[in-house]
Amino acid sequence: ELACGTGNLTQHLCPLSQRYVATDIDEDMLNKAQEKLAHLSIEFQLADMRDFHLMERFDRIICGADSVNFNQNIKQLKKTVANVQAHLNPNGKFIFDVHHPNRLHTYREGYVETGQVDDIFFEYVLYSKRNKLIHDFYWYTASYPIVQQFIQTVFTQKQLQMVFDEKTWSLHVENEHGEIGFVDGEKWHIAAQLKETR
Repeated sequence: ELACGTGNLTQHLCPLSQRYVATDIDEDMLNKAQEKLAHLSIEFQLADMRDFHLMERFDRIICGADSVNFNQNIKQLKKTVANVQAHLNPNGKFIFDVHHPNRLHTYREGYVETGQVDDIFFEYVLYSKRNKLIHDFYWYTASYPIVQQFIQTVFTQKQLQMVFDEKTWSLHVENEHGEIGFVDGEKWHIAAQLKETR
């Protein structure tokens, strides 16, 4: 699993696997996942999806929660896909989800949410700028908020099909309603199968 975060998806997928390796670029998140899932047989690795070397191949590689969109441009996306390809068995699948380009329009005017986590008040602001979705978190721990910003790049159908070329990959695409193809929705859920080469 790439970009496992604190293990929300990991905890459901691990019991379905004979061997499970969970990776993330953020050491703090990885530590939280290890603590939370200590009862499960998981190998945790600190790794960047764009540059990882696990010295083995897998039948499935998962990247959930639109984490693929954290690749900031096509060059980074190509590096991620090349790394995935190098770690997949023939006919293996890369399963991931990405934001639909319509979300750039949806959040052009911005979206704001407020709440509380562990007695800390927060404000979350989501907005779009060009081909980016920008997530701003304001954590009110003192007089002035601590600000975190995360930026995701939204890729078009054409860009995804270019990176997952048809000579190498077979794509199955659905939206969140199970409608097949690059159709309208909030996200595209994609299973990219690596074609067997002879």
